[in-house]
Amino acid sequence: MKHGSQMIVGICLLAMLTACATAPSSRKLGADYMSKAQALEQEGDLVAAYEHYQLTLTVQPDNETAQAKVAELGPQMETLADDHYQTGLQFYKMGQYPQARQAFLTALRYNPEHEGAKSKLAEFDRGVSSANKYILHTIKSGETISSLADKYYGDYRKFHIIAKYNEIEDATRLAVGQSIKVPVIKGMPIVAGAHDIRTEGGQPASLTGEDVVVVQRYVRHVVKPGDSLSKLAGKYYGDIKRYDVIVDFNGLASATAITVGQELKIPETADTPLIAGEPVEIVSRKDDMDAPVDGGMTANYRDLGKELFADGDYDGAITEFGKVLKTAPEDAEARSYMARAYQAKGKQAYQKAAYHQAIGALEKALKFDGDCQDCRQMIQDSRKKFAAADKRANALALYRTQKYDQAIANLTVLANANPQDAEVRSYLAKSHYQYGLELLEQEKYLQARDNFQATLKYDPKCEKCEQNIAKSETMFKDRHYRQGLAEFQREKLNEAIRQWEMVYKLDPNYRDVQRNLEKARTLLKRLESIKRSQPAVN
Repeated sequence: MKHGSQMIVGICLLAMLTACATAPSSRKLGADYMSKAQALEQEGDLVAAYEHYQLTLTVQPDNETAQAKVAELGPQMETLADDHYQTGLQFYKMGQYPQARQAFLTALRYNPEHEGAKSKLAEFDRGVSSANKYILHTIKSGETISSLADKYYGDYRKFHIIAKYNEIEDATRLAVGQSIKVPVIKGMPIVAGAHDIRTEGGQPASLTGEDVVVVQRYVRHVVKPGDSLSKLAGKYYGDIKRYDVIVDFNGLASATAITVGQELKIPETADTPLIAGEPVEIVSRKDDMDAPVDGGMTANYRDLGKELFADGDYDGAITEFGKVLKTAPEDAEARSYMARAYQAKGKQAYQKAAYHQAIGALEKALKFDGDCQDCRQMIQDSRKKFAAADKRANALALYRTQKYDQAIANLTVLANANPQDAEVRSYLAKSHYQYGLELLEQEKYLQARDNFQATLKYDPKCEKCEQNIAKSETMFKDRHYRQGLAEFQREKLNEAIRQWEMVYKLDPNYRDVQRNLEKARTLLKRLESIKRSQPAVN
């Protein structure tokens, strides 16, 4: 994951400075960074925690905990950025622009390079900054910001321009009789009369110059096979080069972005008058502005939903088809698209191993299409994989919290289920090694040795394992040999023999343990013989 250049420069400078430090100061600095990172993570500030784990690695590149945390938190923050971006899209589509903007900003905090969030934030200012004229519109019953964008710009998707210009916090809350300013954007066609356009001071605007493109009327044209925008410009304007007017008025992505059956609006402007030709229905500005909007908005929601679905924006499609279903709950097309969109979301989550999210999306798909057998099968598979992923996450969490014995138990189950799982084998090796060190400190020498041996099973290249195995056995033998001597001196022969037998079992040639055992056993036999020869006391 990429972060801002300032943070990178800061880390590099710190790395250069710490390169000159002594080893003890590096250890202290690394410990300070690590402590701060862990505290920030506990507080929930993942961004700052991630940065401090990275700082730890600048002075302690081999710090395994910091390495694991950087590898863990990076993808987490990318996921959080995507989640906030999707939340922002939901607010955006509901017309709640301040909330949407905040969500996009939060997404950029988690991932400063998130293209979607950067694009949407730029869109908030696009166009509005160049507007210095407007049309004053009084809201009628049933009108929405989207319907105003459709009437004045010929494109309901430009609703955000009107909302931002008027600083509307919730575009769904318009009141009949409310005055709305529709900004006139430089170079963007607008359906208006010259007398309707005002300056920022409220005065009638002068339309001299080329900064305002006024549309008095337009023709509706349904795209037929063989149509192109240049052909339509030639047909309606007599100039094949003026297709750009059609592109701008219809909000097309490019001059080739039309499909058969698509309805286009061919605008008439002062520079591009409609020419006489075959009879067509010409829609005047007044006719269009007074047309009913309720049914049109439902169609707009449906069309936008289809477009978003085709673009892979399934959350956006769900939002738009949800608006259709509020008006027409049994709309078959909307229900079908809702099922397909949720199913697509489920597949995406499944492919990202986000099985819990996949299950939720697929269950919603079944509410709109109960016959979706693929959904049922994927739900079943997701539940199985979710259980396995949960076990893995739990095992790794136990390792990170230094509960190595519990981590070993959980990881062993996973390794038995899939012996080729490289990540599980790696963590098993690390867990056994760390647990071995713990046991060594607790003077549980043979258990420590067994864990170092287990480490070699999963990581044959472990350089310190053989050394620690030898160390564990040596310390075990030395401890019990000395304990045997102490017990012998206290004349506790049975206990001395037990201590030396443990040493002898591990290494019969260790010091003089064999001779000591023979001596102790012989002495014990004599004492027992003496006891048996003594008469019983009545």
